[in-house]
Amino acid sequence: MSDMNHVFLSGNLTRDPFINDTNAKFTIATKVWSFKDKKTITKFINVIAFGGAKAYMEKFGRKGLFIQTFGNLESYKDEKRDVWVLSYVAREITIVNQVKN
Repeated sequence: MSDMNHVFLSGNLTRDPFINDTNAKFTIATKVWSFKDKKTITKFINVIAFGGAKAYMEKFGRKGLFIQTFGNLESYKDEKRDVWVLSYVAREITIVNQVKN
């Protein structure tokens, strides 16, 4: 059976990515429809990228860009807080438009 854990997300970068030696961390602002409120609301999704996706964000990522990402959800246990954490890991990233200076 093939892996079914695939996620596509698109949205605007809320700030420049935080880059360290192993990964890039950033937040995407996405718009979703609220059936309860009958209006569009903004959700903020934390994203982590490794390898080529990290290098791409290091070179091109900056606040305001509209990007599309492909990745998967991963969970891990945070031993300090004794809770399970669900993370979105971007495997591929594409810039859809550029920020005008």
